[in-house]
Amino acid sequence: MGVLILPPALRRQIVIHTRALRPREACGVLLGRSADGSTRVEGVLPAPNVAADPRTRYSIDVAELFAAHRTARDEGRDVVGYFHSHPGGPAVPSRTDRESAWAGMRQLIVGWAGSEPELRCWVFDPHPEEEGVRAC
Repeated sequence: MGVLILPPALRRQIVIHTRALRPREACGVLLGRSADGSTRVEGVLPAPNVAADPRTRYSIDVAELFAAHRTARDEGRDVVGYFHSHPGGPAVPSRTDRESAWAGMRQLIVGWAGSEPELRCWVFDPHPEEEGVRAC
């Protein structure tokens, strides 16, 4: 598997967003580019969690997804994945994550099992495989 390159400023943005919404799951879209086995995140678009029970699930509204794809296209980027949080657990895919994942898309999970966040990236193809997360 490859590596997800996540600049420190974007990592902070994701952590702040997911911390602020605890105990609900937070979510959003990752914009960037993929090449040579790595994916560089160049933008983060936090999105409202519209799940029926946002404490245990997340869902991004379809209109938000379309807007993210338009933004990516307009900026010459791609939607390279999504992020969401596990407000009281580890950064590993849940059963729901496994069942709803889109093949080939990155899922950056922010786990809040303790006081500090844990960020791990997963690609489902069809089973989850972990990618490294590296700052740049």
